[in-house]
Amino acid sequence: MWWAPVQRILKWALLATSEGGDPASLSLPCDGNHETHICALAARKGFSEIKSLTEKPAFVCTNCGRVALSEQNLCKPFVLDKISTGIPPLS
Repeated sequence: MWWAPVQRILKWALLATSEGGDPASLSLPCDGNHETHICALAARKGFSEIKSLTEKPAFVCTNCGRVALSEQNLCKPFVLDKISTGIPPLS
């Protein structure tokens, strides 16, 4: 169900803020090689590379909400097409 990744992010943020922390400071489990993930690239200020990896996103990270064309560039990828906005398409 599309709601599960959103619930995970909300629980993570709630936990961080309830303990007086910043959600961005929490470390969540990561799948794959973290050095190729957008969050790691952002930490290294690899913004030109990030731009090319995010121009046509197909996946969203359920840890941080970042998007990417390839699931290999996210810690916990989830297919964007599976997320419903609830807004009907334009005819």
